[in-house]
This record gives sequence, structure tokens and C-alpha cells, in this order.
Amino acid sequence: MSIISEILVVVPARGGSKRVKNKNIRLINNKPMIKWTLNELMKVIDKNKIIISTDDEKTKRIVEEVGLKVPFTRPAEISDDFTPTQDVAKHALNWYEKNNSKIKYTLIIYPTAILLKHVDLLHAYNFMKKNSSCSVFFTAGQFSHPIERAFRLDNKKQFKMINPNFYKKRTQDFE
Repeated sequence: MSIISEILVVVPARGGSKRVKNKNIRLINNKPMIKWTLNELMKVIDKNKIIISTDDEKTKRIVEEVGLKVPFTRPAEISDDFTPTQDVAKHALNWYEKNNSKIKYTLIIYPTAILLKHVDLLHAYNFMKKNSSCSVFFTAGQFSHPIERAFRLDNKKQFKMINPNFYKKRTQDFE
């Protein structure tokens, strides 16, 4: 299989998750979660073009175990709970282009994407190459029921409809 060298992959792997402590390195089937993702990436992406943006030493050690380098420690100002992923990706891309060369495509893959398959990356890459007007490619899933009928759990642990106006509307009447 050929290795794709036109893509810079940014893996935002901050160490300070509040909801699930150490989620990026939690064991899934006896392997840290991030390893599942990195192993698939390395099947098709040049390993010098996979940047793990982390502020966490444990994550860094695990990344190095699979043969990748963590070229910088993510700065504190983009390592908090409120930093958008795009800021992390922009920082990594700027670092890469300053220290290496210009890049054609940037791909963001979360370390928790343990179901990622390298064939899906190849499909996306080939689609982007064939469709030069396409500037963004992302994955999405289809809801089995209309999203308008969705619920959320509120602060009091009560289920509330996201949009109560649709309570009496039949599901077959939605798009």
C-alpha cells in the first residue's frame, strides 16, 4: 500500500479531559486508545507527517512507543477546556510549515477514533484528489430517527426534548 505524503495529520491529544480522566490513553482491549488510531494512520500516512499535539507526558511516551515523535509540547494557552480544535490544528500546521515545508491537505483525527480504518482514509484522499473543488471532507452518521425528536439530559438528570414543539408531530412527517 502506498504511503500518502501530501497530508499532514494532526491528532489533538490533550491530557486534561474532565469527563473521562486520561481518555486518550485508557485501555481498550488491552491497548491505549490512541494506539488504535495511530496504528491505522501509519498504514497509509507518512509517519513524519503525523503530529500529535499534546501537553501530556504519558501520552507522549505512548506515542513514542509506536514509533512516532512528538515534535513539541502543546502550549498552555491552547491546552485548556475551551480551546477549539481548529486552533490546535492551526498551531500544528504552522509549526510544520515553519520547520519543514508547505502542506496540501490537513487532516484532523481524534485519538479516540478507534474504529478508524485506513481504507476510509484512502477513500477520502482519493475523493479529494479527484474533486479539486472539494475543500472539506468530513465524516457524518445518519440518525435512525429524526433529530427533531431528540432528547437531552438536563442538570437535574431529567430527560427533556430538544425541541418540544415537535412532541406531537409524527416521525414520518419529518425529512
